[in-house]
Amino acid sequence: MSLPSQTARSSPAGRTFSYRKRRRRASPLVLLGGAVAATALIVLGISMFGPGKGVESAPADDDAVDALLTEPLPDPQPNGSASPGGRDRSGPLVITQGDDRSRAEVPGADKPDDGLRPPPPLHDRGILDEALADGSAPVRPAIGSDATNPPDQNDPARAIRMYLDAADRLIEQNDPLAARQALWDAMRVPGLDELELSVLRGRLGSMNEELVFGPTYIAGDPLSTLYTVKPGDALSRIARAQKVHTHWRLIQRVNRLSSPERIRVGQKLKLVRGPFHAIVDKSDYRLDLFRGETEKPETWVYIRSFEVGLGEGNSTPIGHFIVRPDSKLENPAWVNPRNPSEKYAGDDPNNPIGEFWIGLEGLGDAAAYAGYGLHGTIDPGSIGESRSMGCVRLLPDDIALLYECLVEGESLVQIRE
Repeated sequence: MSLPSQTARSSPAGRTFSYRKRRRRASPLVLLGGAVAATALIVLGISMFGPGKGVESAPADDDAVDALLTEPLPDPQPNGSASPGGRDRSGPLVITQGDDRSRAEVPGADKPDDGLRPPPPLHDRGILDEALADGSAPVRPAIGSDATNPPDQNDPARAIRMYLDAADRLIEQNDPLAARQALWDAMRVPGLDELELSVLRGRLGSMNEELVFGPTYIAGDPLSTLYTVKPGDALSRIARAQKVHTHWRLIQRVNRLSSPERIRVGQKLKLVRGPFHAIVDKSDYRLDLFRGETEKPETWVYIRSFEVGLGEGNSTPIGHFIVRPDSKLENPAWVNPRNPSEKYAGDDPNNPIGEFWIGLEGLGDAAAYAGYGLHGTIDPGSIGESRSMGCVRLLPDDIALLYECLVEGESLVQIRE
């Protein structure tokens, strides 16, 4: 039996979300202005290719195929799990880029990361370009570089193979950051087919499970930094003060903390810096997660993919959206708009939409749509099929991760055919 999606949803404040067409109006997000318009063009191109002193805890209600290639990093522990034996790690494993992995080190003073830094210039990318040169690969300009030496656009298959070979050599040299950059560069090779893109998504997704969402911190990673816990800290305060552009629960996840209270003064925490964005491919029932500055989609880099369920009768709208302010909800109640007598309270295990709701605000032509969002499901069999009332549904663990990554009023979501 198919289950309804989030069509009408009441928040703790009594607000209700429902699918409906509404009068077109200008987006309230004036600051995005032309950037959103540019996104419509640019994103399409991008998507191709031991105990110590206690500290205050975060309140629970705080604001919120690649079978041909070898996995580059060992499988991480399950998301959100504690380390073996039920004990939290005292801090992330810190590795200096290019060093032997057995020589871990914990640096002294930490400096806040300013966010996404573009890859180094073409002439100064170290062993990445050396690895490419070893295979006579056509060197691709780095994101943000002024260099103009694109790969052979007439032979994308050869170019992609060279980037993959370069990534393998960089992994052997214990430089996963450069290997990941090679794969990011490869995704920008023109003319890639879906199989080649699928291979790249598989490789990058596997790497980022550890590099982004795992506890290992590698010096020089542009997506993360280290933070030393101070007296009076809580995960929610750290997330706000350090402006990580993610939910504080992501700090708990990547550091494998069994609870938000399990932090102590002097402890090193790995902070993953957003913002993150999503592109939903309806034809493939897939959501791709990217990271980069909201106003600069040309800086976005691929992180990983999720399988999704969509609306019956092609009812999931296409267009550009932003995560609507005050729309991210945990365990809210739900009322079936097709049968108002069918109601579910928060935390009801039979609630069809699961534990998380991320509301979307339409931009441009998509402003005509209201009440759509991303949410979970209690029917895993509906993933990969069109059974919802129009929303995008995900498996429980997947929507929990997206809830931690996407930010209200900042994270963009594109839904396309």
